[in-house]
Amino acid sequence: MTRSGPESHISQAARVSSALSSASFQPDGGERDEVLLYLEELVGSGFASWWINEAGGTELHLANGQAFLLRDGGIVCLR
Repeated sequence: MTRSGPESHISQAARVSSALSSASFQPDGGERDEVLLYLEELVGSGFASWWINEAGGTELHLANGQAFLLRDGGIVCLR
């Protein structure tokens, strides 16, 4: 199996929501599931890991140092 870098997975996940402006984007169940699938592939490939923060929120930490908070309304970049 060939491991690809996280960039390809991130760009695929970003394309899911790129058709709508960020101000009006409210992901439906299918879009959310597709993004989560790509994020799970990053974790499964060793390019990221899931964290639970002090408030009980779910964070995705990439091997390159980037971190994201997963929320009901979308994903927030933490760093």
